[in-house]
Amino acid sequence: MPYSGHTTSTTDYYACGLRQKVGKKACPCHWLKKSPLEQQIIEALKEKVIRPDLVRDSLKALYEERAQNKHEDDSEEKQIKQQLRQAKTELERMNQAILAGINPEALAEKINSRLDLQVELEKRLVDIKRERTVSEELPEITDELIDGLVAKFKTLFATQDLGAMKVLLARFIDRIDISENKMHIFYSVTTSEERFVRVIGDPRGI
Repeated sequence: MPYSGHTTSTTDYYACGLRQKVGKKACPCHWLKKSPLEQQIIEALKEKVIRPDLVRDSLKALYEERAQNKHEDDSEEKQIKQQLRQAKTELERMNQAILAGINPEALAEKINSRLDLQVELEKRLVDIKRERTVSEELPEITDELIDGLVAKFKTLFATQDLGAMKVLLARFIDRIDISENKMHIFYSVTTSEERFVRVIGDPRGI
């Protein structure tokens, strides 16, 4: 069972969920004081996780994700441009039909539908262009860049209060198991762009 946080009049601590459920006779797990435990976790993460090699791996994974996204965007852009040409052709045909004497009201619904589609497709093309521009701004992976990201994260450790730090760490810690005198921290070094920026920082800002 996981530990959960509790507060008494004298201290903050973590209590075993199983002990709370079945009682201390069936589960003799001790209460754990929050502050020293959390500090120990942070020190372990600073030593074991925020390392240049892992940050480099995360950054490489981020760049690979960007490259895959670019490939998908290129394919989508091609399809959208084809759809735009088709929508414009259909609009032109309907305009020609109206000029030839067809009642405009009979074509109004189709015309509005194609106009809405055209606006939607053009908006998506703008988004793709913006995403491609951001991707092209990513810096080259160098030792200087990696050292800067590591230093940035360690600065966060040194300057943020424990409450803010827990919010940050929760973004990539999967779970923490405590058994007798051993503590196991299960984490995933982030590979998604959003989580990388939130946990490690934006490489463009280094």
